[in-house]
Formats: sequence, C-alpha cells, structure tokens
Amino acid sequence: MKKNKKLHINFIEYQKKIINHPNYKDMPDLYNNDGSIRWIVTKNSEIGKKREKWWRNKKKNLIKEGVMFPNNEQLHPVCLYLHPTKKKIDSTTGIEWDIRYVYPNKNTFKKINKFFDKSYQLDSELTIFKILDEIYDNKKFYLINKIFPGVDCKESLENIKEFIIKEFVNKFQRRLLSPGAMANPPDRLDGFHNHCLGTRSTEDSGRSKSNLQKYGEDRRAYEYWADGNWKLSAWLMKEFNKHGLSADHVGPISLGFSNRPSFNPMSVRDNSAKGNRLTLADFNQLIKEEKNGDKVVSWHIEPLWNKVKSKIKIQSNKDARKLSKLMRQNLHYNLIIFYELYSNGFKNFLESFLNPSYAFYNHKFKKFNKKTGEYEVLSKKGSITQYKNNAKRYVRKSFEYLKKYKKIENRKLDSISEKKIKDLIEQFKLQPNKDNLLKILDKNADYLIKKYY
Repeated sequence: MKKNKKLHINFIEYQKKIINHPNYKDMPDLYNNDGSIRWIVTKNSEIGKKREKWWRNKKKNLIKEGVMFPNNEQLHPVCLYLHPTKKKIDSTTGIEWDIRYVYPNKNTFKKINKFFDKSYQLDSELTIFKILDEIYDNKKFYLINKIFPGVDCKESLENIKEFIIKEFVNKFQRRLLSPGAMANPPDRLDGFHNHCLGTRSTEDSGRSKSNLQKYGEDRRAYEYWADGNWKLSAWLMKEFNKHGLSADHVGPISLGFSNRPSFNPMSVRDNSAKGNRLTLADFNQLIKEEKNGDKVVSWHIEPLWNKVKSKIKIQSNKDARKLSKLMRQNLHYNLIIFYELYSNGFKNFLESFLNPSYAFYNHKFKKFNKKTGEYEVLSKKGSITQYKNNAKRYVRKSFEYLKKYKKIENRKLDSISEKKIKDLIEQFKLQPNKDNLLKILDKNADYLIKKYY
C-alpha cells in the first residue's frame, strides 16, 4: 500500500468488523500502543513471525476438526475459510469485492464476449455466476463447455453453478478465474491484500502493467536461451492445462535449468505461490534425473552447477532457497554477457547455441497420468513452411528478448560494472570460442559462490 494513502471510510469500518469478529480474537498484537488497529505487519518481524505461527496453528486445529485443505504449505485456503463474509473492501475505493476465485480473467472475458456477443468488463459485481444467469438462455450456451471443460450444458443452471464452484472456484483455477483480493498472510490482519482486483494494477507497484510486462519479457529471455526441447515442453504444458493442472518445472528455467519436457503436476495456485524457488525435494529430484542421463541445466550454467554439487551441501529447504538466489544471479550475469557479445559483433557465435531445429516437430500425447505427470508422446518431423517460419522466428525472438532483458533496470540483483564487462569482452576476443567463454563463466561462478557462501 502506498505510504500516506488515505483509507476509505468503508475500509476503516471493514477493519473494525474484522478485528471484532471472534475468528480473529486471539491473533497476536491486534492493537498498537496508541490503541489503533495493527493491520499491517512485516512477515520477518517479531510480530509477523508470531502471526505466521498463529495462521499455521489455525490450519492445524481446523484439520483436526475435520476441515480439509490442500496438502501444501500455503495459507490462502485458511484465510478464505476464516473470513466471515468472503467479501473484502478495497482500501482506496471502498468498493466491495468477493475474495473467492469468481471473476473471469482477461482471457476468459475475451472468450465469453466472443462466443456470446457480449462486451463484459471487469466489475466488482460481475462474477461468473452473474454472467451465467445472463447467458444461460443463449442459444449458444453449449459453448460454455469450451471455456469451462466438463460443464454439462443440459444440466440446470444451479447444478452448473455448483459444478463450477467445485471444479474451478474452490480449486483456485487462476488459468480461468481471479479472486477479488489476493492472499497476503501474515502481512495483513485478515490475510488479504488491501488493494482489490479493480485497483491492484494501479496501486500495487509490484502488479503494475509495466512490472508485469517486465516479468513476461524476462521469462521469454530465460526460455530462448535455455537448453532443452522448448517446443515439446510448451506443448506438454498445454496438455497439463487441458487436464486442469499446472506444470511445475522442477528446475525453473529462470534459474538456468534446461527447458525440459519434465514437469510435476500442481494446482495453479500452488505453482504460482512456489514461484521460482527450489525445494530440497526439487534438488534431489534433479540430481536423480541427471544421474539417469537427463541434462538438467543449460550449458552456460554448468560451471556453477558442477561446483555446487561438489562443494556445497544442500540438506534443507533453506539451503535450496539460498541456491535459488545464487543461480538466479548467475543467470542474470550470463544473459548480460550474452548481450554484450551480441552488441560486439558475435551474433553468429551466440546463434550456434540456439535450438531452432525443435520447431520442425509436432507432438501428440497419450496415456497422460494426471497424478504423476507421466506421459507417452508421438513426435513426428515435418517440413511445412510454418515450421520453417517458426524456426526463423525463434532465432529472431531470441535476440529481441536478449536486448529487452538488457534494457530493463531496477531488478533486485547485483549488476556487473561496465569495467568488468569490458574486461570480459576483451578476454573473450583473445580466443572467441566456447571453451574460452566457459572459462569466463567459470570464474564468474567462483566469484558468486564466494560471495553467497
């Protein structure tokens, strides 16, 4: 929330109702010394840690009472369960929003408007249920199945709503729907962001249009400069989505791991919350898959990865998170170096590391296992013009996103000094080949390991 931002009177009244509700009566440190409501805390502060513990104890007690939650570390389901009204007041506008996953996202709105000739836009009162009320009698209502797979259009409206609640709303299907407010425990007393769906993109700097665009552009840079069968991975990810699952890249490409067609099935919510952080289980799985012959990291990350395996013990989730930060920083350095090589006339050299040949294959999946993510695939090579164009586009976009990556500033990462970059390029020019580049990357890996450990 922006500093010194005046709170709407409706939000102030909302705060009072929440803090006086019995569901929150035993939360630690509800009031400041001056008697005002202690609504916001920092997660890593003393009070933040106490509230984190409070939320987790609530979850344990509710489970003992027979309340079922997803088997994960996330607290969002608990926040939602304890909230007395399931409605949140936006701190800026005073408008009330449903905190459940009941609002169509951008793509869902687009499909609904196209199929049913509507012009729906985001509004606090326009839930998916209100939309269903309005389109149920439409002669094209059968098309709703193309948006929400599994819906039986012959069922009654109430039964269809119940199905969508069970299969999409309660399962936090972010691929199709959005909540009125995102979860934020223990930072906010009620467990939800103060800025609701209608204002978050303007009031929350982390969710601004420019920042979200930056995240998207960064991800494209990771993808294009990662090893691995990028096309098969992309098609497999769509296969996961068809089955209502999110594909968890065990080794995130944003940390320099290969873009392999190997995923663990997760819910959309859990995968989003996990982000690009490694867990101990992830690390152990990567080591196992590597021993079985998989190439789990991209070629330019291998110098660091090999040192980590031989010198650093990863024995806990805390160790794995620390490794995540190290690898993200390493990938950042590498992409900056690639850009400088490109701008110094070594485009053809860099292009030799790209993989446009994967564009010439199509893939069909069968025997997909929703529980394990295991599958069988039939891959066939083709030579149609579209494949040739896709291969050219892949190469072109690789360099476009490399340039965009360099232009973005204000990342929470260490930058490379201009002097160091210049020295590295001059060192490469002495022997402009892969072996020399790997020597440079190896030295950078030593520097980063020393800095982080």
